[in-house]
Amino acid sequence: MWEHRIIERIMPLLRAQVKFIDERGKVDIAFLEKAADFFRVYADRTHHGKEEDILFKALEAKKLGARHRRVMNELVEEHRHARATVKKLLSARGNWMEGDRGALRVIKEALLELSEFYPAHIEKEDKRFFLQVMDYFTEAELGEMLVEFNEFDRDMIHWKYQRLLEELGGKAVEASPPKPESSRYICSICGYVYNAEKGDPENGVNPGTEFADLPGDWGVPHLLRAKEHV
Repeated sequence: MWEHRIIERIMPLLRAQVKFIDERGKVDIAFLEKAADFFRVYADRTHHGKEEDILFKALEAKKLGARHRRVMNELVEEHRHARATVKKLLSARGNWMEGDRGALRVIKEALLELSEFYPAHIEKEDKRFFLQVMDYFTEAELGEMLVEFNEFDRDMIHWKYQRLLEELGGKAVEASPPKPESSRYICSICGYVYNAEKGDPENGVNPGTEFADLPGDWGVPHLLRAKEHV
């Protein structure tokens, strides 16, 4: 839901670009490129990716109620619709750059479609799905899912900048980066990650202090053991 707040911030910019098109009869090519990158990498591969590859897969293993299963299927279809709309936007952008004046109308339609689609999609997830389906999981399962989310985000950062390196003519690294040899634990309530290697000096915990050795009055008593090498 926090990621939704970021996605929402691009909606006024899409509408401003539509106004720019109406007033100037042309489009800001650089804006389209950056907006498309935002939707493809952040909104889809990162945000929708975590939903589909982690949350939805975990829910598939549960005995979902009919309403929740129906909404989840609707969300997957809506993700596909968003991808198709961004693809249409990019195709029209290419046509415009090749001199097709009619592509301006398609660009405008795609921008408007995205600006209307995402607020409705986000509202459905926030108010009719995310909070309700949390009841299917135990606190330990939720903590494990947060760890998976963090790993997914880390891998996405490497994917994005390896791709950029290739576009610049460099050679990407095939192997995944080595994982630190330290135990980490994640709070299933607030998402705080305790790294034994770093400790928590601000609260009197020296670096190298293992979780089992933390003082009993340390500030996050509901941390759950997630797994090593987050």
